[in-house]
Amino acid sequence: MVINVYKYVKENWPSNEYPYKTEINKKTASILGIGIASVYNILKEYKSEEGIKSPIKSKDRPKFYQKVDDFDKSVIRKKIHSFFLNGQLPTIPKILQAVNDDEDMPNFSETTLRRLIKHLNFKYIKRQRNNALIDRDDITIWRRKYLKSIKDYRQQNRQIFYMDETWVNAGHTVNKTWVDKQVKSKKQAFLEGLSIGARNPTSKGKRLIITHIGNENGFVEGGENIFECKKTGDYHESMDATHFEQWFENVLPKLGENAVVVMDNAPYHSRRLERIPTTAWKKNDIQNWLVSKNISYDDNEIKTEWSCRHHRGCV
Repeated sequence: MVINVYKYVKENWPSNEYPYKTEINKKTASILGIGIASVYNILKEYKSEEGIKSPIKSKDRPKFYQKVDDFDKSVIRKKIHSFFLNGQLPTIPKILQAVNDDEDMPNFSETTLRRLIKHLNFKYIKRQRNNALIDRDDITIWRRKYLKSIKDYRQQNRQIFYMDETWVNAGHTVNKTWVDKQVKSKKQAFLEGLSIGARNPTSKGKRLIITHIGNENGFVEGGENIFECKKTGDYHESMDATHFEQWFENVLPKLGENAVVVMDNAPYHSRRLERIPTTAWKKNDIQNWLVSKNISYDDNEIKTEWSCRHHRGCV
């Protein structure tokens, strides 16, 4: 088309008014609505020995999901749901192994399988709870004191160890899993031989309490303390000062001399050698304690005033 328009313009072009060929190229480009450079390149190719060649058509490469037929997609979906039906959580490595181990299925790479799962309308959903932390002034002061102390210890090249307790349930599970968004109801899942997703554990099961200590070099060898929790509430209820002190006395020789141990403010991490009166005490017990400490009191005072007398500034 470009050559034909160019020839037409050239034959009907008033050469006496516009003697330059560049004007013909501009006119051709203007008629066809293309650039002058395109006209120039086509004319150059036309005048060459090989002549004008048809442009190479770009290959329409199929998308990755177009290479997998509907049957294979259905098999992959059912393999994912088979994990749910067996009470397991599907992960990419598990799904990849299940698919690639099937002789009737093509082998996939991890990246392709992940993209295909997303194309099948599975979504990787994370469950979480957001908590806002608001510090009290005394907590802020304690933090500043801690940071200053740690800085001083590090300047003294003292070994710093960190210890803490945690727990794990027999029914412990991950908080993120694949969910099939195409399954809208239990009836649909039943008719299609699928599942409704991962089932939550019916109970937490047995609980283990774990205590350990370590530093930047790793955990202290032989410093772990693991035992089964007998209570169902907060795991701190299963740890008392006596149990903690026995473990701590055994682990101290493993730390070396002049070591620093960082621990939180759990009640069993520190206790008084002698109990201090509180308002929960009976009046007679508070009176006897005050007498044993040679602290005077007035019989007309209330129990709160008595229990306060052991504090500085209350007497």
